[in-house]
Amino acid sequence: MARRLQVGTVMTEGTLPMTSALSPREAGLEAAFVKHYPRVFGILLRLVGDCGQAEELASEVFLKLYRQPWFGDMGGLDASEALARDMPAPTGLSGWLYRTATNVGIDHLRAAARRHCLPEFPPSK
Repeated sequence: MARRLQVGTVMTEGTLPMTSALSPREAGLEAAFVKHYPRVFGILLRLVGDCGQAEELASEVFLKLYRQPWFGDMGGLDASEALARDMPAPTGLSGWLYRTATNVGIDHLRAAARRHCLPEFPPSK
């Protein structure tokens, strides 16, 4: 089974394309994306009910991951070291992603509700 990551890059299950130009941090993001995107997208799709919105919000979740100061420093750490450095354990990355996806989806729904609750004022003269 092949998944299409981007134009011209086809990968098979369990393998990553050769990306020597990527930094270790970017390669880690790509690996996390490949592994966790389907579930993150599914969580968001169930929350917001719109495929396009779910895709945008899933991208936001992975952008939040990339911006975390601890991301990229997780290689080789065990759970106690990760907790001591205030970062999720390597096995806790999936939990962090899924919780963040849920929070991003809920924030999106709250913002949409606020936009619909605001009264419409007539244009001023």
